[in-house]
Amino acid sequence: MTDSPADMLRKARIERGFKKAVDAAQHFGWNVSTYRSNENGSRPITKTQAVKYAQEYGLNVGALLNLNGVDKTEGNTEHIFVGGEAAMGVWREVGLRNDKVQRLAVPKGKKKTPARKGVPVTDESVNLAIGMGETAIYVEWDVDADQLVPGMLVYVERTRGDLFERSIRRVELIGDHKFRLTPFSNVPKYVEAVSYPPKSGETILLIGKVIGKYVEFD
Repeated sequence: MTDSPADMLRKARIERGFKKAVDAAQHFGWNVSTYRSNENGSRPITKTQAVKYAQEYGLNVGALLNLNGVDKTEGNTEHIFVGGEAAMGVWREVGLRNDKVQRLAVPKGKKKTPARKGVPVTDESVNLAIGMGETAIYVEWDVDADQLVPGMLVYVERTRGDLFERSIRRVELIGDHKFRLTPFSNVPKYVEAVSYPPKSGETILLIGKVIGKYVEFD
């Protein structure tokens, strides 16, 4: 049985040597009432809180937000296509774009929603939300600057000549309709950010919006 987000917080707090929730909250500067209710499960964890907890406890943001756990009950799942990869700094020939794909069972989506796809994450550049070896779930869409929201995760393809890199990046607003696409990681080597719209000499395609990750429950 997979631990709930509340169980993860409680176990992480005990492993760090804090006897009570209030002790951990005061040590890290968190709101005591909010943290206590997150740890006892009476209040859902927000994205902002999940990032703070993940950074201090070494936990995964996606797990704390309980993203895309699979209900194996017959009739509650559907299959999506998974292919390619997401990794920063891995430049490949454009001819490799048509990778072999597999099918993955995920919880059924709501009617009239965009089709979902999956992409394996093969590095730690987005490990505060999706760990290396896990599969990000995204929806393809025609993204433009009016639809980008700070904090959003996007699946990005960068092209330089005959080479391309595909990665998942976090959106930061830096000006009027100007954004920076950054890693979302606690690993120091992942620091490269790119501008969107891109600078000359490079093309950036926003393939889609990341909506969660695949987590298989026992």
